[in-house]
Amino acid sequence: MRTHRPPGLLLCLLLAATGCAPRAFEEATFEEAGIRTPLTALESLRDGVAEKPETLEVSVGPDELRDPERAGAWSFATVARLPAPKALGIVQPVGATLSFRVPALGRAPVLSTVAVRNESFPCPVDHVVHVRAAGRDPVGVALASVGMGEARSLEIDLSRWEGRAVTIDLLAVPRPGTEVCARAVWVDPTLWWRAPARSRWDPRRPNVILVSVDTLRADALGPWRRPGASITPSLDAWAAKSDVYRTAYTASNATNPSFSSILTGLYPRHHGVHDNTTTLPAERTTLADVLGAAGWGTWGVVSAHHLQVRLRADFERFDGCTDPRIAGGAVATAIDWIQSGGEPFFLWLHLFDPHTPHAPPDPYASGYGAAGPAGMDLLRPQLFREPGRPPFREPRLAAAAGLYGSEVALVDRELGRFFAFLESRGLPTRSVVVFVSDHGENLEDHGVLYRHAGLWETTTRVPLMIRWPGQQTGRTIETAVQTIDLFPTLLRGVGLEPPPSDGLDLRHASDPGAEPRPILAEHASRLGAMIRIGHHKYLRHEASHVLPAGVFLYDLAADPHELRNLAGSGHPAESELSTALDALLGSREPPPSGPGDSPGQSDV
Repeated sequence: MRTHRPPGLLLCLLLAATGCAPRAFEEATFEEAGIRTPLTALESLRDGVAEKPETLEVSVGPDELRDPERAGAWSFATVARLPAPKALGIVQPVGATLSFRVPALGRAPVLSTVAVRNESFPCPVDHVVHVRAAGRDPVGVALASVGMGEARSLEIDLSRWEGRAVTIDLLAVPRPGTEVCARAVWVDPTLWWRAPARSRWDPRRPNVILVSVDTLRADALGPWRRPGASITPSLDAWAAKSDVYRTAYTASNATNPSFSSILTGLYPRHHGVHDNTTTLPAERTTLADVLGAAGWGTWGVVSAHHLQVRLRADFERFDGCTDPRIAGGAVATAIDWIQSGGEPFFLWLHLFDPHTPHAPPDPYASGYGAAGPAGMDLLRPQLFREPGRPPFREPRLAAAAGLYGSEVALVDRELGRFFAFLESRGLPTRSVVVFVSDHGENLEDHGVLYRHAGLWETTTRVPLMIRWPGQQTGRTIETAVQTIDLFPTLLRGVGLEPPPSDGLDLRHASDPGAEPRPILAEHASRLGAMIRIGHHKYLRHEASHVLPAGVFLYDLAADPHELRNLAGSGHPAESELSTALDALLGSREPPPSGPGDSPGQSDV
């Protein structure tokens, strides 16, 4: 297996061989570096008078997410009152004009925003955008009408004003015959363009960028997808330049235990987090701990309201949330920090959208996604399912398979912007970039409606890809691996020695002749466990309010969708895997092994 080395390290070796001293830092100018400018960062005028616009967090999603009678009391008590996704909005006085002066638009400018209407802003108004250049009448470039409890994502082409100074006017126009209301809202209005930029970095210390998406099944993405058109063109394009691990497993089917495993390299039984409320013990070392101590800036941008237990303290800068937020807000924060921060850095960017409640804005909610990788340019929409907003199949969780796909398409669009920003600044040449999910989801699989209960492939198999510094050609790796492997892999990949962990260095995961590795996952709240060795998979579930107790054995080579339970049939793999699982679960302390060992193999 080829080992990827940062180009800067190869350069140092070559220079050393010729007797030349390498430079401590590299510099480069990128002619089309991505620029993100929120309108709130520009001078604002209200009817010609300078003022700072009023901003606040606003819910983005249908009204039933905030209606206990429609969502159900159980859901409100169990899923933190089903909070609708949140985003930062600019309040627009109805009838007034809110203006923003742009000194000069860069190349290929686009304005993005989301227009919403809900119980906080019930006004039946039209959201209107005008653009004015010096000495010219305003030109209307967009108008959005949204129904009550709806949201609409807008991307507005401003290329006709490229290179010019303009004023952007936001207007909320009452509809004829309706009661005049006081306020409307625009969600995170942002300008995207390109401009020359210079970067300076130390090639011996690559950045580490960890991008994670909550509740994302592997088969939702192109490289893993079942037959049918892909809804993730941006992630597919990124995969074409990455190492793609097609058989990767999470350590837990719940968010906090899973990310605690990713960030420590330990199974839940070793780090002690089995649910979404337990605090990661202070003695457990995380990626942020090690990288921060070695001089990396450590930044966390997290979109899940419960994913802050202990982890916040590990990061130099941490942007959390009290309610889930839409992907665009988290991506914008991450881009802002990269634009203003230094290198090297460790950035963890976590998006929550595919999780219930499923509340994407239009046009995604109506079945549209990107026709191809749009990056920071204008979206070209493409219909990927029957048009229209499907009803919730599970009203208590505000969930539907069609809307799950819509949220995946939305995440892909926002990550397309993020990846294009990285490319525009040359960051892939000096960064290790990881994409991963914490767990999957049952979309009515195995009789489970929109919960990640159980340890089937639908909940434990996750997308995982790594793009190494300078990598331009993708590889597909079929060897079964685990998300705990990221901890030693990333630390060794940037030249640091990792503390002992349960993980293995993925750069050696597919070495020829290696024995099949035991793959372990533990159920949330200690309600079961699963083991896979080779193509056989064995799992035990204890009874819960979602699942009955059960024992399962599957031959994944013959039955990849786990439709035929072989447990109790006398199959010899059942006894072998049951014994191996007992041995793995018998160890409750972190592995004492050195960093070069293979923790867990000796337990079997």
